[in-house]
Amino acid sequence: MGKLAIAVAHSLYPPTIIGGAEISTQILAETLNRAYTVKVLTVGNHNDKRIQHDVLNGVDVLKLPYSNLYWYGDTQLKKNAINKIRWRLNDIYNSNQYRYAKQLLEENKVQLLHTQNLPGLSLSLWKAARDLHIPIVHTLRDFSLIDPINMKLYSLFYQNVAKRFSHYVDAIIGISNDVLDTHLKQGYFKNAKSYVVNNVVESDELTCRLFENKATNENSKASLVLGYFGQISAIKGIDYLIQAVKELDNSIVSELRIFGEGPELQPLKELAKTDQRIVFYGKVDRSRILTEMSKVDASFVPSVWKEPFGRVIIESYLVGTPVFGSRIGGIPEVIFEPDFFCFEPGDVNGIKSSIQAYYQKNEKERQELTKAVNAYSKNFNTDMLLERHNEIYNQLLHVN
Repeated sequence: MGKLAIAVAHSLYPPTIIGGAEISTQILAETLNRAYTVKVLTVGNHNDKRIQHDVLNGVDVLKLPYSNLYWYGDTQLKKNAINKIRWRLNDIYNSNQYRYAKQLLEENKVQLLHTQNLPGLSLSLWKAARDLHIPIVHTLRDFSLIDPINMKLYSLFYQNVAKRFSHYVDAIIGISNDVLDTHLKQGYFKNAKSYVVNNVVESDELTCRLFENKATNENSKASLVLGYFGQISAIKGIDYLIQAVKELDNSIVSELRIFGEGPELQPLKELAKTDQRIVFYGKVDRSRILTEMSKVDASFVPSVWKEPFGRVIIESYLVGTPVFGSRIGGIPEVIFEPDFFCFEPGDVNGIKSSIQAYYQKNEKERQELTKAVNAYSKNFNTDMLLERHNEIYNQLLHVN
């Protein structure tokens, strides 16, 4: 008996990466490809009415034309408000994408469709699979089905349509209980069996080497070097972290290193300009990020919005760096020892208390935490990912 044919669909796919969802989808596709025949359905940067075919790390990648005003992955394109709205309206149900998707599902004899984020593919992808009687699994990686854009009227309209189309889905997976429960409580996926499967973050030669260096390095320096790694936007709560550091003595915090870019970069630089300990390093590639993560005493995820998961937490753990985070969304589900490492969102005093509590730990206690968080990161591995998806697919397809 041949391998089951599965289509994994997501708005974008590496080498095009906007956020963690693209990385997580790639890991999922490559992991599933061990046991299944996997085809990735995504949207390319072309619009010439043909489907492009690529192969990346042994996985077939089928790219639909973008069939809209512009390609979703073009982050450099300047888009005015009117075109953004037109694009979104076209994307609710894109009949061209329906035809392309239906063609690909039929031609590749797909037996199960596993969708991730849908912008660019549109809700019509679920309709195409349903019309072909193909079971549908969807993974919730964010809240884009609830708040697609920062426009209340459009979001309310989109929610109503998305809820109706979500009834086509047979199994729904949340990367945390929080993101799953939020959707179910609002009436999405009424006909679907529900599951939680956390994201995974793969260890490699670099992360192993960085962890070993950190675990064996004796650091007698008392004051702390702290780090933030991620998008520079208001919802990330970086301003509260900066304020907390400004209110602490140099003997407690010697430096706060901020890596990333985004719309709040200049306002945050203005907020931090009176404190030379706060340094902005901009956006750097993944290998450099991991190296920098290993150099700080602790990372911070001070978000004030409901992070569905927080890949940066597990990435920090891979190199042996503990993480403090806001008690919101999926963060406390993922973080190691949340009673100690979590604070209330937007609470400057809570962040200060967390920093002071870590500062009080001696060298031996910090070394023990380095080893403990690295061991904890092993829970988020590809073997677990494959096993959990096998279980879900088998239940859905009634395979013994």
